[in-house]
Amino acid sequence: TLPGSRDCKIVAWSGATTQQLTLRAAVTVDAHYDTSVIASRRIVILWEVSNDLNSNNLTDVQCYNNLKTYCQARKLIGWKIVVVTMLPRTTPSNVNFETYRLSANQMIRDALAAQETWLDAVADIGGDATIGATGASTNNTYYNDGVHLRDAGHAIGKTYVTSAINSITG
Repeated sequence: TLPGSRDCKIVAWSGATTQQLTLRAAVTVDAHYDTSVIASRRIVILWEVSNDLNSNNLTDVQCYNNLKTYCQARKLIGWKIVVVTMLPRTTPSNVNFETYRLSANQMIRDALAAQETWLDAVADIGGDATIGATGASTNNTYYNDGVHLRDAGHAIGKTYVTSAINSITG
């Protein structure tokens, strides 16, 4: 659950890429924009880019630009944006996955530090020493299959997401 008494709609597709999310956004996200909700609580939390790197073999820059474009479109509607950084994978199909993951995560952090307007907060799960470090995905305490988190991993991630949300909503 999210901190406080916030409503939440989860829109997720296993294996979806940013391009696929963009094609579906008008119906799955933007149609749910509700002006009766306090503005600081109209939040899209986007945990993306990993599938673009892995499945589409895109570069870090291509993935970052796709993410930024998606977020800019949501911001035009009025959404607040929390971007979650990427976690490592045990067996990525893109040979450059880890290098690109670390680079894209840094670009996301840098965008927030530069106060770019396409995002409002970062949940830096990919920077966590336990679940975000290179090779962490081999730890079965936190990872189910080398890609997806177990409850113990989600508990760590929740602290980052909660902090990012709180930075927007106070």
